[in-house]
Amino acid sequence: PRRTASTASALMIGVGLVSCFTVVAASLTASIKGVVDRSVTADYIVSPQSVTSQGMPPDVATRVAADPEVAVTAPISLTTFHWNKDEVQAQGIVPDAIPPAVDVKVQQGAPLTSLHDGDVAISEDAVKNRNLKLGDSVPMQFARPGAHNQRVVTVYARNPLLGDYLLTRTLTQSTGIQVLDILVLVKGKAGVSQADLRTHVQNAVKDFPDTQVQNNQEYKDSAAQSINVLLNLLTALVLLAIVIALLGVVNTMALSILERVRELGL
Repeated sequence: PRRTASTASALMIGVGLVSCFTVVAASLTASIKGVVDRSVTADYIVSPQSVTSQGMPPDVATRVAADPEVAVTAPISLTTFHWNKDEVQAQGIVPDAIPPAVDVKVQQGAPLTSLHDGDVAISEDAVKNRNLKLGDSVPMQFARPGAHNQRVVTVYARNPLLGDYLLTRTLTQSTGIQVLDILVLVKGKAGVSQADLRTHVQNAVKDFPDTQVQNNQEYKDSAAQSINVLLNLLTALVLLAIVIALLGVVNTMALSILERVRELGL
């Protein structure tokens, strides 16, 4: 029994890992769907088609905004800055475009539409973690030389889509090196059907083959599918470990029976 239990422990670990991966995947999927349902009020989301892509060039948002059927184009870029010894990520936004496309609850300070290049909007989590308040100065060192002291003008509720630090997109493009957009949120004009708007947006980004145009439900399904691909890969590896463990149990039991038969014979 001791030998069999030792061999079967690999089987137990395999089952535990499969259960753990399944729970994590389900949690991530539910989290992504919840973020989109609570935050995104745009009609369509333009995003990179490849999961390994770092983002889209700014021309994508420019092409979409130029379409006459589009009322709001809200690109969101991602940049990195250094705060003392910490490396922190910030999102670059177009202040006037975010409120119609994303549901952001401002808790303190000015609305996001009044955000300027010298300002920064911070989430409630970052305010607590960094012990900040309205009017404080945040030292930011970007990729290009030169320190920027951004003034805290807005505190907004937790929003995973926007992260913890919001800067103007013009600032991130001027201080970063090849700053790319991770998302472009699109809202159509009144009276434009969803089908017509999709056609116009797809025509606007047709010169960028690595982009995809999705509504909210399609974006959620796509994110869930990416997680499921990773889950399936991990599950296959764990199942292989389980098969090996089962063979080990069978081999251990066979050896035990053979040894006991010889003992009884002796």
